[in-house]
Amino acid sequence: MGLIHTAKILAGRSNGERYNFIVDEIQDLQRGLTWEAGLQEKGINPVLTYHLESCVEEDPDEIHNASAHKDGLVNIIIPSGKPKVIGVCCNYDAPSNSDGANDNASSVAVMLNLIDRFHQVNPKTGQKLVQLANLGVEFYLVCNGASNMLGSKELAQNFQNYDGSTPLVGMYNLKMTGIGDRVIAWPVNAGETGPLLTSLRAAIQQHNSATGSSVKGSSTTHHLSNNYDYKSFCGLGVESFCVSATTREDLDAMKSFYEAVERANPAEIVRHTDTSIFLSAADTSDKLSEATLQMVSDIMFRAIVTLDANYPRVR
Repeated sequence: MGLIHTAKILAGRSNGERYNFIVDEIQDLQRGLTWEAGLQEKGINPVLTYHLESCVEEDPDEIHNASAHKDGLVNIIIPSGKPKVIGVCCNYDAPSNSDGANDNASSVAVMLNLIDRFHQVNPKTGQKLVQLANLGVEFYLVCNGASNMLGSKELAQNFQNYDGSTPLVGMYNLKMTGIGDRVIAWPVNAGETGPLLTSLRAAIQQHNSATGSSVKGSSTTHHLSNNYDYKSFCGLGVESFCVSATTREDLDAMKSFYEAVERANPAEIVRHTDTSIFLSAADTSDKLSEATLQMVSDIMFRAIVTLDANYPRVR
């Protein structure tokens, strides 16, 4: 089953329906894969869900019965049980005026694929196929990222230790990953060379070498969306930014948009918002690309493995 199939199932669904589908998919994966060794012995469930009002851990077997789930007021967390972790997050809810296909069902599809890839095992040995040597990788599907970032804000608070430290090395925030042939990191300051960004750039090169592709990677100081979760984690003092897929045309439109903003030209602002980046009402699943989703998943997989391999040298 392709990633686009998952994205198309989620597109146009209510936030509660999205939540139920995601947890069902994760539990199906859990039944067929080996999760972090000793996780249960440590008292950590492989799937955690939290009501934002109380931040109380829920029994995954009872997740469909709580009334708050129909409103999407729940974070879904795949923990690693490791002392230092790479975070990957995306919001699973949709804007109120949109089917929410590229924003952000596409990123949910990529996340579920990454969860699968990092937990696959050798059927003969029972050992995980991917062994991270230095870090754990944790996945966070957060709610209300399409409106007020309530889910990521509460998640970030839970990362803050009493002494001000955090187990989080950095956070990749997946946003709009289903359209285009380019990968862009945003917002990133000019000249920035943090380990997450460096690993992402290396992963794009690795992907191109392995597949014979010519994926372009870039970064921008601008925002591609008014809704984003990366900012919730910046207060922890860790590297955090959004990763999106896009087209050359949309990048040009974005440049024109911000130039119009700087010139305070309302007519140009309206004209240049008619793109797949900015126009939520046009965000339907027929525009998504399986090749783009697979591209982003492969690049993110390689970025996480690269970051883990280099962690002793970059921390």
